[in-house]
Amino acid sequence: ILAADRVLPWAIEWAYFGGGLSLALMGRGGQVPELAARSAAVADQIDGLLRFPAAHGEILALTLTGQFAAAQRQAEEYLSLASSGRYVAWGLANILVGTVELARGRFTDAAGRLEQAIAALNVGDTADAISWSFPAYIVLGQAYAELGRIHEADGIITAAQARNGRHVAVFGPQLMMSQAWLAAARGETSRAVDLSRSAAECACESGQFGIEAVALHLATRFGDTTTATRLAELADICDGELVDIVARHAAAVAAVNGCGVASAAAEFERIGALPDAADAYARAAIAFTNAGDKRRSIECAAAAEALSARCDHTTSPALVEAAHPLPLTSREREVGSMVAAGLSSRQIAERLFVSVRTVEGHIYRASIKLDVTDRKGFAQAMGTTVHAERTTGVVRTWSDAEGWGVIDSDTTPGGAWTHVSNIAGSGHRSLTPRQHVTFEPEILVGRTQDGYRYRALDVRNVE
Repeated sequence: ILAADRVLPWAIEWAYFGGGLSLALMGRGGQVPELAARSAAVADQIDGLLRFPAAHGEILALTLTGQFAAAQRQAEEYLSLASSGRYVAWGLANILVGTVELARGRFTDAAGRLEQAIAALNVGDTADAISWSFPAYIVLGQAYAELGRIHEADGIITAAQARNGRHVAVFGPQLMMSQAWLAAARGETSRAVDLSRSAAECACESGQFGIEAVALHLATRFGDTTTATRLAELADICDGELVDIVARHAAAVAAVNGCGVASAAAEFERIGALPDAADAYARAAIAFTNAGDKRRSIECAAAAEALSARCDHTTSPALVEAAHPLPLTSREREVGSMVAAGLSSRQIAERLFVSVRTVEGHIYRASIKLDVTDRKGFAQAMGTTVHAERTTGVVRTWSDAEGWGVIDSDTTPGGAWTHVSNIAGSGHRSLTPRQHVTFEPEILVGRTQDGYRYRALDVRNVE
């Protein structure tokens, strides 16, 4: 269509819509600007609403090639064009900005923006209406997961799955990656790797090589050391410098080369991929620790922590491990994180698809290594929680349907998350907003629980 003479403006816009998105997903983002220019040339001759979903390909092309600053400028330009227009256009433009904010580590801003976009685009259950908002569900699910807001991530990803179908099948691999982030937030790192690999395979089968590279990079971030060969091949296929950096990062991780991983971290930071940089510095710290290089380990761990703070205190398996190095295997650490989260051996076994006996074996061997005698000691030795003295507080919110709420107190700024299982007593247990309670605060280190840095244990009513 674009090669023909005297093409109608609407035909150009539809060609840009399909062609731009396809090229971005294929890893050929370098060709998208030419299509965007053709679209911009006829923008004043069409209705205008289509330009916003069509621009999704342009923004993806910029982010997948590592041009984050340019992507931010372009997305904000679309938002300015929509601000005086229709509400649907405003919602679509916010998805563009939110997509870039997520890639740059501005998770809180992205979450708030995408929540508004979903509300603005709630215009029906038709395939067309769902396809407009579907990318927002995927990105919001990842933002929630990276902020540690597990219940909200679970809810929005479940909603995305309910809307999934042939009309949005092109986004299937990205939905799997959002699910992988949720698994990682729950401490299920092996499942997170499996989901990332499945996303990569699905993307490869459909020719989405740009997305395949992102999915394999995600698997690397979760601890997979087998991605380097394919990522090196994708670096020759995909446009831009991002996949080149991703491939070098994977090769260094596979070789347990702390200097190589730290170099990749610096490159991620240079282009503005701050969450990737934080994770890579954490991986470098782990490699240096294993090599006995304490000075470099401390330096990289500090860089990882600083970048995590700039990214709204995001967390990941690597960031947690770098902050709390322990003499455990990856499986023992995974089981330990689930024990620390309060899961029973049977629940852990179900999530890892192993027997209860296998889980108990991991707990036993890890406990010997950490010189602890029970599950509570194992959870505390994981170094992800610190207990404080009992305090009093007031219930801010509570949901019987979801079984959790938030308690405010002077010693837990921002609020303490609590679950129905943490309420003392028998029979039906519940809380009421403005109810006065006492509880044992638990400080979460290097992670959050649904966005909160405190948990309330042994919650009791003030008589």
